Amino acid sequence: MKTRIKYSALTKCDMPLCCAAFDLLQKSRMRNLSVLFLAIFLFFVDLSTAYSQTWVGPDGGQWGDPSNWLGLGIPGDLDDEDFVPGGSVFIRGPFPGETDRGTIKLEDKTYSVGIILIDGTAGARLDDGKIILDHPESALIFVRDGGLEAGPDLTIELTSNNGQPIQMFIGEDDEFVVEGIFSGPGGLEAVGPGTLILNNLNTFSGAASVSAGVLRISGGGAIAGDASVGVGGALINDGTISGGVNSAGTLDTAGHINGNLLVTGGSVLNTGTVTGAVIVSGGTLNIDGGTYGAGITNQTGGTLNAQGLLAGDNRNITNAGTMNVTGMFKHGGNLTNTGTLTLGADYTGIETMTLGGAVTTTGPHIRPTLQASIIESDSSGRLDLRGFDALHSLGRQLNVEGDLVGVLRVELAPELVDRTLVSDIAPLDWNGTLSNTEGALVLDFGAQDRALQIGKAIPVLTVGDPTRAVTAVSATGLPDMSGLVSAVLRYDAANQTFNLITLPNPAIGGMVGTFSAVESLIGTAIDRPDRAVFSRSGSRSVCSSGGWARSVGGRTRVRSDTTLVDQNLSKNSEVRVNYHGIQGGFDLGCYNAPQGWDITAGLSFGVHQGETSQDVFNFNVDPISGVVAQDALASVTRSDFRQAFGSVYLAAKSGDWFGEAQLTRARNRYIFRNTAEAGSRGVPLLAQRSSSDTTAFVASISRDIALRQGVSLTPTVGVAINRSSGGTLDFVGADGLLSGRLDISRHTQHLAFVGAELRHEDVSPGYSSANSRFIGLKLYGDFSPERRTTFTQLSPSGSPIGQPVDLLTARQGGFADLSAGIDHFRRYQTDAGVKQINLSLRGNLRFSRNLLTYGVAAQAQMRF
Repeated sequence: MKTRIKYSALTKCDMPLCCAAFDLLQKSRMRNLSVLFLAIFLFFVDLSTAYSQTWVGPDGGQWGDPSNWLGLGIPGDLDDEDFVPGGSVFIRGPFPGETDRGTIKLEDKTYSVGIILIDGTAGARLDDGKIILDHPESALIFVRDGGLEAGPDLTIELTSNNGQPIQMFIGEDDEFVVEGIFSGPGGLEAVGPGTLILNNLNTFSGAASVSAGVLRISGGGAIAGDASVGVGGALINDGTISGGVNSAGTLDTAGHINGNLLVTGGSVLNTGTVTGAVIVSGGTLNIDGGTYGAGITNQTGGTLNAQGLLAGDNRNITNAGTMNVTGMFKHGGNLTNTGTLTLGADYTGIETMTLGGAVTTTGPHIRPTLQASIIESDSSGRLDLRGFDALHSLGRQLNVEGDLVGVLRVELAPELVDRTLVSDIAPLDWNGTLSNTEGALVLDFGAQDRALQIGKAIPVLTVGDPTRAVTAVSATGLPDMSGLVSAVLRYDAANQTFNLITLPNPAIGGMVGTFSAVESLIGTAIDRPDRAVFSRSGSRSVCSSGGWARSVGGRTRVRSDTTLVDQNLSKNSEVRVNYHGIQGGFDLGCYNAPQGWDITAGLSFGVHQGETSQDVFNFNVDPISGVVAQDALASVTRSDFRQAFGSVYLAAKSGDWFGEAQLTRARNRYIFRNTAEAGSRGVPLLAQRSSSDTTAFVASISRDIALRQGVSLTPTVGVAINRSSGGTLDFVGADGLLSGRLDISRHTQHLAFVGAELRHEDVSPGYSSANSRFIGLKLYGDFSPERRTTFTQLSPSGSPIGQPVDLLTARQGGFADLSAGIDHFRRYQTDAGVKQINLSLRGNLRFSRNLLTYGVAAQAQMRF
């Protein structure tokens, strides 16, 4: 509830200060405590003052003429033997017969009063003399409704006033214009809400303060001491302040401050000269050029807004608070920033910039420039470019010119990785020498938890020093590289630009190795019955049938390189296979036929099953070389597989020469799943099914060469062709949402081999049985093309996102096949039933830089 005090009902007011107090209370409406206290003070002073004089004289009248005063003689007359100090003077206009401001002349005399109260519609002017303001309690000047002027020949002496400044109350919309001077040992306080204007070189040695209203020091004005601005006050300085300034209110200075400037609150605008130190501990300092002699310190909690050109002996700036470059700003000193520096325009001319805080950008300036000869950064220094997120598509860019010393973190918008920002201009352009420190410029995307989308390359950094870009630039804050889609940093040497590229993890292309490894079992574990099927009994039986069974098992490890076609990025992956199976078949053989031919034809079939596993490592790419390093293990992709096959084969022998051919058809089925390591996303696979078909053809020619009794050498040459139908693998995570598809294209593998087998055979008398031992070696050459797969990122609804990406998996390459085993042969002299039994045990080892397979096969064969 507002309190209003009225005296309008009073018909007469014999005590002028009391009346002024009541008016003041009414007008203030309790809004300003200093005004309230002043009103109360006026009321009690008027009750206790020794005398109060009221001016009743004309315009131009003389202060020293008693007829111009209503009261006890001449106020403040030091020559009067009845003089009592501290009297009050009440000048209430308009002057008799005048509508304009009236003048009271002191005629070069000195008068001493405690209170001067101006209350009139036209105001008053005092000139030609001296007034001493002295009061037993507190002296003051009160100006209301009309204003007051102190002429150029008037001196107002401010006494010590019991250690308190002499208050100047100027009413709202009123002015107290001082063309003369304030002198004396005291100080003054403008308590407002009007304006106190100082137009001359004042000599009072106390401080000038503004608690309310406005204190203006004009271009020709000056004060000899310090100045302070309260929360509700304003100081406008176009002249000179010989001391320092402590401002918690509003300060606008285009003049000179010869002492320190301390900003504790409010707002300060400086376009002038500050000889001392400038310290901002609170509030806002606005710089528009200006001259500085002892630097600027913006402490924590302070705000510094800067534009223009700095001059002076010390233009160093230390910022621990908030510094905003609101217009083009240039200074030739050093900048130490441990707070936040926001660039809305160019900031140039810095000699050495030391960064322990943040530099960010804002505002409409599309390409602000930050220029310093040397930019020193400790572990806390950072450029915050996250504010580019909304305007990056417009081509916003921070241009940094300077030589980097130390490690600097560049914080980029996380939206870069999920393709919501599209621009052909990098948000940061660094023109200068980069630090020798490895990883000195750290690009922090802050996007660890964001989903990635495949898209075109996004430029994030251009450099003017490509010689050190190799080691100086690094990236962090990208999603872990174990996911389906990864983001990598690549350097484009032609344009001296680092690009952010989102692409499928090459590890998923490595899953082709799973298909290839399982399909290769056809050549590893599937074969026609071993050579022991050929009779060495000398039997004249022309034809006979037979059957056989085989049990196999082993392990395979296949390494392969997968390359992203458009980016020339390769990653090595390894697939491990454990398998076991059974095989069987029937054949018909004719031996010792005319012209000496032994011919066998047959059918075989079987089933293999087992599991595969593939380690998926974080995708760590060197931005310069493009080399993909295998970092920490992120997940393991596993599959259960089942391979069913059938084949036909034909073998023929004549003399020492024999040949064989086999055609096989296999159906391969897989169930994939992925297990992520702690802290990694892993490839989203959860019981995903896929399949492929394989057709294989193998043919060879061999010759038996007898070396000595029971020892023979059999050289062999042949070809193998494996054709796979490919397959499709959908990536679906634990949330059941579809995220991508891998299409494995048809592929044909071309192999040629050459080898030899050394065999030692012990034959029993009559050739009823034989035991043999053998060891063989084959060398395979791989003439296959690379295997192509296509990855398409999908939305949960199955719609493609972006363009499909092709991946090429390198061929397996050449390898060696080392085999060893034993055979047992037994012939039975019978006309019916089993006539011959062959038992064999064989071990195989295939090896190369990319392949390691070892397996065991046990076989039993009977002829009827």
